[in-house]
Formats: sequence, structure tokens, C-alpha cells
Amino acid sequence: MKPPDSWADAAQVAMAIIQLFGIPFVIWQVRELQKSLHSTTHSNIYTHYTDTIRWFLDKPHLYPYFRENARLEGSVPASEMPLRRAEVLTLCELTTTLFEHATLEKKNMPGPTWENCWVPYIKASYEQSDEMRLFFKENRRFYVDEYCKLIENEILTKADPQLNVDRK
Repeated sequence: MKPPDSWADAAQVAMAIIQLFGIPFVIWQVRELQKSLHSTTHSNIYTHYTDTIRWFLDKPHLYPYFRENARLEGSVPASEMPLRRAEVLTLCELTTTLFEHATLEKKNMPGPTWENCWVPYIKASYEQSDEMRLFFKENRRFYVDEYCKLIENEILTKADPQLNVDRK
């Protein structure tokens, strides 16, 4: 190879070398950015999950309303009902916002996390809680359409028809 005739020729050779090595470097950076996004999404959602699930540790009397289809009405004496109702409805809202958060972040989750983890967990939560189903029906308007469509088209419609409950 003969030496370059001008600085322009040298610059072209340098640019070719930079492009040759630069493109793989940019691809590597994009992949690393994607891993970072997955990691951050995973961390944020599981922090939200831990904050929500901590309620069951702090208030184990709420567990039956969320995992055993216990109904709020008639479950405690009338004098205790305002506090119990506030606790159950607050945990319904916290859980619903967790699920909405996961729904909005599903494209940023690593691998099959959405389909293999979150969808079954959301489905089980609605199947095991009359109060969650009631809360969703009464408060649907406060949640994004993507989440509402998931619940209405994939979660509640595929569930047992007896899961469709109303407040007495």
C-alpha cells in the first residue's frame, strides 16, 4: 500500500478505521443500555411490589381479603368496619397501582418476565380477591386503558363467571 497523497486521503483512511471499530462499539453500547433498562425496570417494580406486599406482614388480618376471597361486608363488627374498610381499600389501590405500573413497564422487563410472572400473578390476585374485583369495577376510570383492557379482556373474562361480584 502506498503512502497517502494528502491529508484528505489520510482522513478517509482514519474514518474508515473508526467506522470499522465504531459500529460494533455502538452496538455493544446499545445492548448494555438495554440491559441497564431491564435491570432498572426490574428493580423499580420489585421495590414497588415489596412496599405493597409489606402490608401483609404489618397487617396479616388483611390476607384473607386478598388471597381467600373474604368479603369485607360482615367480616368485622360495625364499630371496626370504617378502619377495616380503609385498610382493605387502601391495599386494593396499592395493589392495583402496582399492577398498572407493571403493565406500563412490560416492554422494559427482562425476557419473559411479563408473561411468565406478572400476568399469572395478576390473574391469581383477581381470582382470589372479591375485594380486588370490586375495587377495579368501582374505580376503573382512574387507571390507564392498557391496564383496564388487560383486566377486562384477559383476566376477568377468562376467570370463572362467579368471579364477577357486586357490593351488597
